[in-house]
Amino acid sequence: MKTTFEILQTISPLDKKVILERFHNMRNIWNVKVEPKNRLISFEYLNAAVLKIIRKEINDMGLFVMNDTHHLDNSTKP
Repeated sequence: MKTTFEILQTISPLDKKVILERFHNMRNIWNVKVEPKNRLISFEYLNAAVLKIIRKEINDMGLFVMNDTHHLDNSTKP
């Protein structure tokens, strides 16, 4: 599955290199793309448990997930 996290504007910059390094060592996540200008992090993942781990990792970096396309997609289904 694939999702995109929109990151809330924070004092700390969205450092592409740091995010890629931290996600590179995680299991069940691949094709990570970071767009610092738009504050987006896109990736493919194996299951929903991975999303919780990634959200925690992002919070540990001092960032906050404002939107998640995975959840947006679920809310639009009948």
